[in-house]
Amino acid sequence: MEVGMGGRLDATNIIAPDACVITQISYDHMDYLGKTLKDISREKAGIIKTGIPVVSAFQEPEAMDIIQMKAIEHNAELSVMGGILLPAFIGRMHRVFFLITRMRI
Repeated sequence: MEVGMGGRLDATNIIAPDACVITQISYDHMDYLGKTLKDISREKAGIIKTGIPVVSAFQEPEAMDIIQMKAIEHNAELSVMGGILLPAFIGRMHRVFFLITRMRI
């Protein structure tokens, strides 16, 4: 199901999904979602539901931290697509699975 801005207050957030998907978080819709990447990430992570798997694009560390904490809070398995693991992030991982993606050129 396609969403509007996505996030905690999106009308589609009432649906019981098979998985929650979070695409790359950036400074879109700042008037509605927040002025900082942390604020926007909190809103986007608001779609995470208890026990429902989460698939996220690799994010900036401050956004990834929020998504990971929300997944832990809701006992939701988190899979992250792409990116590079930073040593500081590896130390905080909990039930996080990194998937390798291939890009055709």
